[in-house]
Formats: sequence, structure tokens, C-alpha cells
Amino acid sequence: MANEYIIDTTAKLIEIVQKSRGEKPFSQDILLIEDDSLCLFVGYEILSRLTSGKIDTAKTAIDAAQKLKLNRYDLVVSDLCLAEDSAIDLISEAQTQSWSKNKNTPFIAVTGYHDIDKHQEALAVGFKIVITKPLTEERARMVLENYWEPYVFKHDMQMIEKPVIDLKLGMERIGVDSKEKAIHALELLMTSLPQDLVLLKKAEAKRDRINMNQILHKLSGALNYSGTPALEKAVQDLYAALKANELSAIPKGIRSIQEQVQRLKTAYYNLLINET
Repeated sequence: MANEYIIDTTAKLIEIVQKSRGEKPFSQDILLIEDDSLCLFVGYEILSRLTSGKIDTAKTAIDAAQKLKLNRYDLVVSDLCLAEDSAIDLISEAQTQSWSKNKNTPFIAVTGYHDIDKHQEALAVGFKIVITKPLTEERARMVLENYWEPYVFKHDMQMIEKPVIDLKLGMERIGVDSKEKAIHALELLMTSLPQDLVLLKKAEAKRDRINMNQILHKLSGALNYSGTPALEKAVQDLYAALKANELSAIPKGIRSIQEQVQRLKTAYYNLLINET
């Protein structure tokens, strides 16, 4: 009876928030997964102030999986450790199973645990960011600003204008308050990018889609720890093109990545000059 009362009360509070909505800066449809009633309500209240889109909620992995089967979302925000199951298993299924409508949907993890190994496991399986609780409106806005467009393949492969370098995002991704560490992460990225581009071009020349996918997967993993939204978007668009079997779009996708890498080099050197 007590649990029923909590669920009923949460539903009524969410209904109050829905009725109080005004004009919002974003319009995503979002699935919010949280097993704690208070965190669910607060998370819903924060997101509802930012988006005019539909916000669905789920308190269990089973309920979340059902909603992911039936609906296509622009963003999924999930507690990392659910009471009955792991959100890591949930996202693995959502990204690989034939029934899923959300294979390319960005998943954002929210957790109360400062476990770096768990955070890295979540990023490795496909979460875009791991945010340590509390989820604030400022952090939620940052997420929506960087993932506002649905992650579906666009035939014209047009680049949405995004910052070349976003140090605040880089600090958030790493989970630190140090600008110096975010810049160091960029330095490590800049070291590996030339070889990644060479391998990507070789795979394109051989029409080796398997190797291209592996290189893009590696790139995506590295970009999860850096504040480089424009390059990350270019990589994700090419990844989507491969998944959609849009072979004619691959050369343009690779050119977009190359262009963003050049822009990143310029921005990175300017950043170093300004920091010294």
C-alpha cells in the first residue's frame, strides 16, 4: 500500500508539472529511467522546464525496455544502477536487438556512485556521458545543448553547428573540475587522431566496412572523454551512414571528419596560445 501511495503521489506531482509548462528551449522526446520516486520526480521536473517534447518515465528495467520497444526517443536519461537490473544491460539490448527503435539514441547515465571503473564501463558500452548526482538544471541543459538533434542519419550529412572545443563539456565527461586535465585529454586525442584518419582512409579505399566500424568505434570511445562536439557529431554521422548502408555518403562523411579535425587543430593551438 505504501509503495502504491508513493507511485500515485509521484504521478500527481508530475501531472502538476506538466500543466505548468510554458515555452521551452528544446523539443526532445525523452525517456527518464529512475527507480527512486523522489529522484524520478525531481528529474522529471528539471527536464520539463527545458523541453516541450514528451517525457516518458520508467521505474524498472522491464518497464523501460517495453517503452524502448514501442517508442523512438531523442534522448534517454537513466540511473546507472537500478534496483532490479543494470542500466548497462538495458542499453546493450536497446542498441543491438532487432526490436529496438533506439539503436542510435544517445543514452545519458546519472549515478550517485563515484566509481570510476563503473563510469568507464558505462561509457564503453555506449553511454555518452556519466553524470554524478545530483542532476541539476545546468547539467541537464548542457546535455540537451549537445544532444538536441535526434541521432538519425541525415542524407545530406549537413553538420549542425557545434563548438569545436568545449572545455566545460570535457571536464564534465572526465568528471573533474580541472581545466588543465581537460586540455591534457585534448592533447592525447590530438596525438592519436592522425593515425586514426590514415587507417580510416585505408579502410575506405579497401571498402572494408568492418574495419571502418572498428575505427569509428575507437574514435567514439576517445571522443567520450573530450570536449569536441563538432568532431563527435561528424563521427556519429558517418557511423550512422554505415549502419544505414548509405555507402554513397561515406566519402562525404570522411571528408566531414577530416574538416573537423583540421578545425580542431587550429582551435587547439589557439587554446594553448591563450592559456600560456
